[in-house]
Amino acid sequence: MKLKPLFILVMMLAFTVNANAAYKSAYVTKVISDTQIELNVERPDKVKPGVLGHVWHALNDDDSPRIMGRVQITELNGNTAIAKVLQTKEPIKDGYNVTWAKNSDREYKAALKAMKFGDFQSASYRYIAVSILSPETKANMDKKLVESLNGMKAVQAMTEAATATNRDKKFLVDEQAFEFVRVPAGSFTMGRKDRAAETPHKVAITKDFYIGKYEITQEQWKFIMGTPVNMYLDKDGKSKFWNMRGEGKLHPAYFISWDMAQEFCKKLSDMTGDTYRLPTEAEWEYANRAGTDTPFFWGNYDSSGSAFAWYYSNSNKSAQGIGLKTPNAWGIHDMNGNVWEMVSDWYNSEYYLNSPANDPQGPETGTHRGMRGGCWENRVFIFPSSRKTLKTTQSRFYDVGFRIVREIK
Repeated sequence: MKLKPLFILVMMLAFTVNANAAYKSAYVTKVISDTQIELNVERPDKVKPGVLGHVWHALNDDDSPRIMGRVQITELNGNTAIAKVLQTKEPIKDGYNVTWAKNSDREYKAALKAMKFGDFQSASYRYIAVSILSPETKANMDKKLVESLNGMKAVQAMTEAATATNRDKKFLVDEQAFEFVRVPAGSFTMGRKDRAAETPHKVAITKDFYIGKYEITQEQWKFIMGTPVNMYLDKDGKSKFWNMRGEGKLHPAYFISWDMAQEFCKKLSDMTGDTYRLPTEAEWEYANRAGTDTPFFWGNYDSSGSAFAWYYSNSNKSAQGIGLKTPNAWGIHDMNGNVWEMVSDWYNSEYYLNSPANDPQGPETGTHRGMRGGCWENRVFIFPSSRKTLKTTQSRFYDVGFRIVREIK
């Protein structure tokens, strides 16, 4: 399995940078000598002689490294400054940009944010800036990079091991493929400490089951149901359509209510003679965690999460095609992000305080159904234990879909 984001992160350490990612504080107006330059300073009230900065420039080829150097202001007169060149890889030229060393914290925070949301090239530029401006801050940045790399390597190893066990299964329904991953029976700690509604507790899943390798797609929905996912009837009974937020045969189906998902499962079950249904909350979280006990299935930190999930800053504000992100250790794709996924349970915030230890099914009655996993619209990564509710079983939204379970006879 190839991990493109892993390659990109490694390249970050090789100092590949982005042309447009920097805070420009000044620019070079004249090269006086190899060791002295003249600058135009954008905010002279914010600097004084002695201030350090780094010099950089953008090439037309985005894959080329940017020349980095270190300078120090010696004279300041209005917007004009004279700076001493302390360090540079190549000769500095007119028009090159300068960022002050005092902005290293801002560069550092921006780098972490860029890396978190998958803008690895922007993060790499800022990493270089940080490494020159502040060795202390660079140590923190190095730590974050190692965390990201280790998390991604661990998931890669687990995924390859899971693939070797041949858990995957493809079922054909009149030539329409439905792909599943066999989830082994086992136990895990469900929930997390900081939420009353997600109180940690031991849960056992006592039977193997198949869960969808991907979210149900728009193609699969139309194949089974015969109508587009975004069709509805107006008050006069005429067909109308909602505007799609990501459209294509292999995009997840959304604008689906809980009742409609139930109807889909029933039709598929009737067509095949097998039992298809929504997963319980316990089954869903167990499948998401895939044998891990870390906050995310990819590790303790979210800095590498963009390799595994579609979220606000990497999704172009719409759902994306299934299976384009790295799967979890059991080979299941998009369990975080892309679209929220409905589960079978009624929702009760106190249910898990005294729920059954084996195969919990959720409350017997309720007014709201549950959802898991987050969606492309979330600005942060959603924990596998995080819960959300649907107002009614008829509610339909542009960021809510589902995946299904196939029971093993």
